[in-house]
Amino acid sequence: MAPVGAPLADGLLAGTCRTWLLELGMLRERSLALRDLEGVEAFYLVNAVRGLREVARIVDGGGRTVYRRPSGTADRSLDRGCREITTIQGN
Repeated sequence: MAPVGAPLADGLLAGTCRTWLLELGMLRERSLALRDLEGVEAFYLVNAVRGLREVARIVDGGGRTVYRRPSGTADRSLDRGCREITTIQGN
């Protein structure tokens, strides 16, 4: 299953890597709530300059941890893809 990202209507920017991942079918859009983070395998932030960054922890407004990165290694294939598309577009 492709990773899920919130749609632009939820306040995200239409960034280079995000757009590229959507076009390639490596990311699908769906609105997310804090409860959706419970039990997820991994949570990432995507940025064309910094690449893919795995999130270690997310805390809600009351100080409760709603996501903590599970132990194990991150899948870096999306990161490599973001860096490649940034290099191509930056020529």
